[in-house]
Amino acid sequence: MSTLDGGQRALCATTASWLEASRMLAFPALASAVLAALHLAHGGALWTVAALVWLLVLAERYLALRLVFDARVFDALAQGHIETLADFDRSLRPLGLGRQVRGERGLEARVSGAARLWRMHVAVILLQLALALPLLLAELHR
Repeated sequence: MSTLDGGQRALCATTASWLEASRMLAFPALASAVLAALHLAHGGALWTVAALVWLLVLAERYLALRLVFDARVFDALAQGHIETLADFDRSLRPLGLGRQVRGERGLEARVSGAARLWRMHVAVILLQLALALPLLLAELHR
């Protein structure tokens, strides 16, 4: 596979910036986790809802980790620190992170995958917040 051209590097830089900006989503996600912990500490009646929020915290943190990793990879591609997608794929194997994929996965497919990951992250956070709302109301009525 050849070195990325200017347009591909621009796409990588834009994707990296977008994924990096998603770090701002951590605050509402972690706030819902704190609210769930407070509800549990107060012996709240909605303990199953609080437990669900905490399960979603685990999923959210995993997705956030993946987004940070992807943002750094796209930045390295944009900066030329990783010259080709094949170089990146080879670098994953010693870490046990690479998937066996038939054929080469192009840049557009990787950007699409990162966007899908971002959407999953947002969906988990929205579900967390929806579940945290009754917890907030219960805590306010104590």
